[in-house]
Amino acid sequence: MEKLQAALEKARERRGDAPVSSGIVESDAAAPSAPRERGASTLDQRWAALEEFQTDPAHLIKNRVFSAGSKQSEAASFDVLRTKALKQMEKNGWRRLAVTSANSGAGKSTVCCNLASSIARQRSIRAILMDLDMRRPALADILGVKPTGTVADVLNGSLPFEQHARRLGPNVALSLNAHRVKDPSDVFLNTSTTETVNRIEAEYKPSIMLFDVPPMFVNDDAAAFFTNVDCVLIVADAERSKVADLDRCEKEVADHTNVLGMVLNKCRHSDEGYGYGYNSGEAY
Repeated sequence: MEKLQAALEKARERRGDAPVSSGIVESDAAAPSAPRERGASTLDQRWAALEEFQTDPAHLIKNRVFSAGSKQSEAASFDVLRTKALKQMEKNGWRRLAVTSANSGAGKSTVCCNLASSIARQRSIRAILMDLDMRRPALADILGVKPTGTVADVLNGSLPFEQHARRLGPNVALSLNAHRVKDPSDVFLNTSTTETVNRIEAEYKPSIMLFDVPPMFVNDDAAAFFTNVDCVLIVADAERSKVADLDRCEKEVADHTNVLGMVLNKCRHSDEGYGYGYNSGEAY
């Protein structure tokens, strides 16, 4: 609790903003064990059949998505976040994680992309990332992917997942949007959505399913989907997020599912004694 308050105050002091106070959920850090799978050959074939796309390192860096070979310190910060999230989820038996924020502009989609990139470097873990912020889809542009159709087409059964998804490396599948979708909350409330998500999880057996959902206070889309997830990670903007909004966001998320924790994003200072130059995100 005190960590987030201190970090927010320190970040704002550098810009002359007023101090604020907040509460926060903390996570432990440790590496998760690799999953053991039966029928691995068939499962491997399903993953290998997904169309792979080649990333453009310059495009990723421009959009603040870091790989191990690009900027070590920024990539390492998301590796720490990945490990904390996966370990806490493993401890609780959770597999589905939604990422949201109180308001728009906090950088939740960038955090999702960096988590996917970090997981892609951990080859013992398989992950599926789905862009459910369908009124303002951003993941395809951030990653430089040209998807076929939308996630809504997959969820309503009109487009098979295996024809739609793109693969990042051998172990991360991406379900993204080629264009905006009108009234996605109607899609989320349909029983076919739950059935489709369950089927995808059963067929591809990911260690984790990541969902980029809309900000909580922009529309009701996130709340409409939360029945399908085990936990939620809330992204806070060190420059703009108000503690009152974060408290309210945490309480509203907790009404629907579990709060995994919060990430302080756009944090311009680093802890000199820690040994890493984190400036993209810090988790508490």
